Amino acid sequence: MKAQTARWLRRATEDMQLARVAADRGFGELSIFHCQQALEKLLKAILTERIGARFVRRTHDLIFLTEEVAVELTQDQLVLLRRFGELYVPARYGDEDVDLEDELLFDWLRRAEELFEWLRQLLNSPDR
Repeated sequence: MKAQTARWLRRATEDMQLARVAADRGFGELSIFHCQQALEKLLKAILTERIGARFVRRTHDLIFLTEEVAVELTQDQLVLLRRFGELYVPARYGDEDVDLEDELLFDWLRRAEELFEWLRQLLNSPDR
């Protein structure tokens, strides 16, 4: 694994862990923010490993990044990524409330964790 890939992966993993801690402590907006960041950084890790760091575009667009990775996602996964993309800015800056019921927040967190682990396997895939 390339050194830059390992750095992206470490930061992505930290963000996913922070998303869980934030949700457990009742900080839903922070949890959403860290889920988005974890998925973004993991996708950038995959791209860095495949094509090199200097070719990875600076973007927060999860759909664009999945297209760059060229991975087929389910409709549910696409909806989840789009929603994280929509909530990312308000969750980060607080210019509008992101009010989620706990049940919904923990469902999204679980789905984000599952997608994270599924994408993580792409780094270990021999047929990249």
